[in-house]
Amino acid sequence: MRGLYLLFLAQISVQLQCDKTNIQATVGTPVTIICTYRASQYRFSKKYWCAGDSRSSCEVLMDTDGFCDAAYRTRAQIIDRVSKGVIVSIRDLKLEDTGIYWVAIDKIYADLMIRIQLTVTKEAVDKPNVWPLSSLERTCWGEPVVLRCGSTRGTNAQYTWYKVGRPNNIVLHNSPDLCLQCSNIIEDNQLFCSAYNDVSSQSSDFVTVQLLQPADKNCIYLISSKGLGLLYLYGMSVFVGSSSQL
Repeated sequence: MRGLYLLFLAQISVQLQCDKTNIQATVGTPVTIICTYRASQYRFSKKYWCAGDSRSSCEVLMDTDGFCDAAYRTRAQIIDRVSKGVIVSIRDLKLEDTGIYWVAIDKIYADLMIRIQLTVTKEAVDKPNVWPLSSLERTCWGEPVVLRCGSTRGTNAQYTWYKVGRPNNIVLHNSPDLCLQCSNIIEDNQLFCSAYNDVSSQSSDFVTVQLLQPADKNCIYLISSKGLGLLYLYGMSVFVGSSSQL
């Protein structure tokens, strides 16, 4: 019995083959599957994409005759390019897209079907960058300066600003933006921001705030970031390097 089953699978693999059958992807990314088949035999047969653990009872989500499930209409398609194969494309992947699918060709008695395992996970955050929102022409003579923290990758990333402390770091603000102004700078500090989600967390380079002239107004302080090689002295500007970000 097992021998007959293996023979059956071998026959399917000759008649229908897909370039990927076990797919790992992250939320928001697209996926494309290309499956070639014997055009001489199945050029005019309907091809379809269905979801479910069982090949005999999976739910058809779209086919080459024009049917497409409502949830798929704006972000997926199945196209029969004949000699180039059947192309299944899905955009903007969601966590709930994780599951077992089948690429199939309608055939008398027993459809040709290839099992596809799709696993969608959240994307990990990358190391966040820090930059000032204020124009470099502005001074800090009583005016605030806002530092923004941001990662270029990461699903539902959140941000927290910290002041380096001993023994524990001190939470300053649960936001990507941190406002610095004379009234809240009373000593030299090292700051950093943390980007995090359910998958991972990453910290930015340290930002050093050096108080040169304390005052409630018209203070002077130096902001430096070793990672980007740039210094800002509010009241004047000191440039080291060519970067335009902190």
